[in-house]
Amino acid sequence: MHGRVSPGREIETWFRLEVGALRIRVDDACERWPSVSPRSDEGGRGLPLVAELSTSWGVSNRVGVGKSVWAVLAVPAVKGDHSGTHQCVTAAAR
Repeated sequence: MHGRVSPGREIETWFRLEVGALRIRVDDACERWPSVSPRSDEGGRGLPLVAELSTSWGVSNRVGVGKSVWAVLAVPAVKGDHSGTHQCVTAAAR
């Protein structure tokens, strides 16, 4: 339901591992910002789940057309992991 895009209006996901946190960002070309809606059999669970699982989240304008929805999740330290900051960029739908 949420993954349909028109040609040329791809959805992009970004993942960035930071010290103690994972930052996730989803960019799309839709001008409409998401809103928390009443839960139903068909939907209304996405943003409440993001809010519950993340330490912070929000929506912002992106460069060009559309918006960015982002969230920061706490990541416990892993023994022996001295990797620092990593960045991974993937295209989710084309």
